[in-house]
Amino acid sequence: QLPAIIKNQVFVDEQTITTERTTNEPIILSHPESINVTTNSEVEFSCVAIATEIIFFVNETSASDLIVVEKRFVQLSIDEVNDTTLRRSLTATALTQYDNTEVYCLALIVVSPTEIKSIPSD
Repeated sequence: QLPAIIKNQVFVDEQTITTERTTNEPIILSHPESINVTTNSEVEFSCVAIATEIIFFVNETSASDLIVVEKRFVQLSIDEVNDTTLRRSLTATALTQYDNTEVYCLALIVVSPTEIKSIPSD
């Protein structure tokens, strides 16, 4: 179970980000950014979050969905930055038909049923 307060320092793109939170809600530290590249070049979008899972979306469809995968978007495996922080990337080939494609990530904290504690009612 995640602690009630997490103080975290993360080195992201040449800067240190310090965060503190008092709930078990995910925090996205670094969102995917808009990229201008030449056609047919490889692009990489990155997301860093205090979470247990990071999922990318392409135009509101999960990057793991077959429709997105067939367009050669590849959601890479998750890397652990530290005990509470994850980084995940999404790669794609830049094609003109993908101009103005929206890419974003969703951070989740997945809790197993054994970690859920019931609160007695008064």
